[in-house]
Amino acid sequence: MMLLGVSLIAAIYIFAGFWRPEDKRFLFSSFLMTFYLILYYCFPVTTSGTSIYIGRLTQYLPVFSYGLILFGSLFIQFKKRVIYMAGFLGLLLSIFSHFLLSIII
Repeated sequence: MMLLGVSLIAAIYIFAGFWRPEDKRFLFSSFLMTFYLILYYCFPVTTSGTSIYIGRLTQYLPVFSYGLILFGSLFIQFKKRVIYMAGFLGLLLSIFSHFLLSIII
């Protein structure tokens, strides 16, 4: 389901005309999201005995961060660099936490 959501976000971004070949933000965020998806599907984390919300957080936070990176400036008229950095930090936090959880558990 997460793979479908990420694919839809990327397809909407590309086919809506927002993407340009020199868009480094799209390329770098797509690379990070692909890396997270590889981690997520190759090294699944089973958090037995914990809250259901931790599992949802590992699915929704990266997708939300990816969408925030790509479409954040359309919905929020704040400083664009702050929005992009928040999205990148959310995606990096997701990668780091999944990596740590897969090592610990």
